[in-house]
Amino acid sequence: MKKKILSPVFMVFLTIFAFDTINALAETEGIYTYSVSNGNVTITKCNISANGAIEIPSTLGGYPVTSIGSSAFYICSSLTE
Repeated sequence: MKKKILSPVFMVFLTIFAFDTINALAETEGIYTYSVSNGNVTITKCNISANGAIEIPSTLGGYPVTSIGSSAFYICSSLTE
């Protein structure tokens, strides 16, 4: 019986630990949250306060921006361009 109780508790712990580890790898600059992989930046999220026309920067954190995540701007409903 204890195995059934410990297993879900252990899985919750692992999920929280993995989520915190992933977030620790994220960087933020201005309105952008991004990750760096192999010296290239992927924009993963924008700040919900972003509005109007924005420009994708050529670099973030000194690395070239090479991609935008599929849901990076889904919460930024006030963007116009």
